[in-house]
Amino acid sequence: MQIHTSPMRIFYIKVFLEHLSLGLIIPIATIWMLQKGLTLTEVGFLASLVFISQLVLEIPTGIIADKFNTKTSIVLGILLNAIGLGITAYSSTFYHFAIAAIFTGSAWACLSGAEETYMFESAKKDVSITYKQALSRMSIFDEVSTVLGMFTSSLLIVLFGMQFVFINASILMFVAFLVVFVLLPNLKSTSAHHVLFQSDQTTSNYQNIKGFLKRNTPSLFLMFAFAVMYESGRLLWQPQLLSIGFKIGQLGVIYGILKIITILGTFLDNRVTLSTRVSLLYGSVTLPIVFVLFGLPFKMLSLLGLAIYFFLETPLRIYQSDYLNNLAPPNMRTTFLSTNSFVRNGFSALFSVPLGIIGQSSLLFGFGLLAILKLFASIYYAFYTIKSSR
Repeated sequence: MQIHTSPMRIFYIKVFLEHLSLGLIIPIATIWMLQKGLTLTEVGFLASLVFISQLVLEIPTGIIADKFNTKTSIVLGILLNAIGLGITAYSSTFYHFAIAAIFTGSAWACLSGAEETYMFESAKKDVSITYKQALSRMSIFDEVSTVLGMFTSSLLIVLFGMQFVFINASILMFVAFLVVFVLLPNLKSTSAHHVLFQSDQTTSNYQNIKGFLKRNTPSLFLMFAFAVMYESGRLLWQPQLLSIGFKIGQLGVIYGILKIITILGTFLDNRVTLSTRVSLLYGSVTLPIVFVLFGLPFKMLSLLGLAIYFFLETPLRIYQSDYLNNLAPPNMRTTFLSTNSFVRNGFSALFSVPLGIIGQSSLLFGFGLLAILKLFASIYYAFYTIKSSR
């Protein structure tokens, strides 16, 4: 076995355990909080708190990855996720869930950028595979484990209840932490990580940041458009599925079937030779229609919209990542990607609360707002693509 195969194999094991854990709780996360007496508006505040926590810690965790290595950041992120899930399992008030949300946001801050960087550096050591191919293969792997978790979720809910599901999700995440801590090797990055904030720069941090923003203003607007396209409105999904006639115990099965559609979309995408730009344009134009369909109070049309979204979800994420990786300056790739994460999470933090307020009043209006924003984002991306191709 060659050296470069070992990191990816351990990484795939980590992905399997991590997404098996997440697959257990994804179908019921919002419903669990609503059943504990929270309103959809309060759930929106908690979703915003997750993103705010991630925003605040995005740069400090990047510095940790710089000072030590990406493995340290990944290990810490998985451990914080396990703790957050454990707290959620025993939460009964808004404040308990808020503590869990802070842990979760801190976890994603640690993982943001670090996982992509680890995979990118691993792929660079293997001339037989590109980063996009490696990310695509990993996506299929994590989708399979997520599907398994979702189907298991329905069974566990029926047999033992929702709290039992969260407890087991926390245990699985802790096992993932142990696997990464013990087995995942360190990889030395060949590109700078958060170079804007290194102390040995000859100019001030303020000047570095100002210069970076000025040079990359069009890219920042593109990142904002991608953030709008990326926003899924998951806060509304479970209430919508219940409103059109499904039961809580059925949600895991529904999510599992939809994730199988995601795997199919990723599988077919690997066999279609469309350019990244064309694929992103096609997907971005389709998204507004998807959310209009999903928000309708008709079971079949709503499921059709959600199925189309799941079909496009992973290919769009891969194409966005590939597009931004190629757009990024070579010596500032992780800074560029972390900036994208900062923009995306900043939008989600600002958007979750009004979406919760509107959704509590009318789920249809909430989905309509999502569709309108995605329409504007797709128009901007189209103009950006036309302008940059000249």
